[in-house]
Amino acid sequence: MQTPFSNPALRARIQNALEQRERAHQLRSLSVCARGSDVDANRIELEGHNLISFASNDYLGLRQHRDVRTAFAQAAQRYGLGAGASHLMGGHHAEHAALEAELAAWVGAESALLFGSGFQAAIGALGALLLGEHDIAVIDRLAHACLLDGAHASGATCQRFAHNDGADAARILANLSERAKHEDSARWIISESVFSMDGDMAPIPELIAIAKHQQAALVLDEAHALGVFGENGAGLGAAHADFIDVRMLTFGKALGSMGAAIVGSRDLIRYLHNFARSFIYTTALPPAVAAATRVCVRLAQQSEWRERLHDNIRHFRTAAQSAGLAVSDSHTAIQPVPLPSTHAAQIAQGVRDAGFYAPLVRPPTVPNNGERLRISLNALHTHAQIDQLLACLAGALKT
Repeated sequence: MQTPFSNPALRARIQNALEQRERAHQLRSLSVCARGSDVDANRIELEGHNLISFASNDYLGLRQHRDVRTAFAQAAQRYGLGAGASHLMGGHHAEHAALEAELAAWVGAESALLFGSGFQAAIGALGALLLGEHDIAVIDRLAHACLLDGAHASGATCQRFAHNDGADAARILANLSERAKHEDSARWIISESVFSMDGDMAPIPELIAIAKHQQAALVLDEAHALGVFGENGAGLGAAHADFIDVRMLTFGKALGSMGAAIVGSRDLIRYLHNFARSFIYTTALPPAVAAATRVCVRLAQQSEWRERLHDNIRHFRTAAQSAGLAVSDSHTAIQPVPLPSTHAAQIAQGVRDAGFYAPLVRPPTVPNNGERLRISLNALHTHAQIDQLLACLAGALKT
């Protein structure tokens, strides 16, 4: 067995951190997942077990759509596997340009810029826009790690406000502004529109009003709203596009693809062309991915997929209440089921043994004693599958 790291201090640091996570039952590990059925897109094979998955963020069920797969295969035949270079060094293909234009038109923005992932988009955009300690950023306490990391990496003065509490955001922003008066300083409010672990929604009009009053820029991550909410699935921010400075769209959720984009004004995108390091210094998305994502964008604007998804959300909530299960305030595809900390792992294993995959989320991803099964619904789930999962959960929580 290879002994990692010749430096004893580094070796001890790594071993101690792993042992601490293991003692707290918080050590993460990977399971190999394979698609299990051509008939049911939600059926997967995980570690030799055939399961119905309630884990996917593919909310509209598009990643295996026939037209998407065909577009991907045809583009791969034409362009090959990779883009060959970064966007600025000859890797920006026609499929990339077309995807950017179609995204911007869909969500009501002047322009768009592609990134390899949502994390790259957040790190690149926030790292370029927030300039040093004179800038002030208030960030929702439950905002995604990429938003936190991007803001902190910029060197800006950052503080988190109570979740979805606009008054707290306004108070903190005002206090920080009083202490950080500088002619070049900028103020920022950063939030998700739909939160990834609880499935609740940000008070976007309130945040816009605060941003206007305090002359702050507003950044909104639409990862879990794009394709699911808004006119033609354009996200929760689309109705307020003129008042949101930076919107982040990710393709790995309702679009069933990979990658991300920042959308906003033409000047914003030109600025990021020049200063977003995670855009400048990385290979572009494969053109075949961009081509397939363009088909996903077209499909996501069709109402039938959202109607199926929202029908499943309503059915889940009604059936869960009938089964005596605690139901959160979420009316999104993300339906968290809280578990007792002492039995969380046992209950999650019981659900898996019954033929369902609903991932157990534990600290530090969620707060201490915030263990939950993160049920993720999509348009391709059947009512029967939902009912079977809920019956299993109700039985497990009663024992």
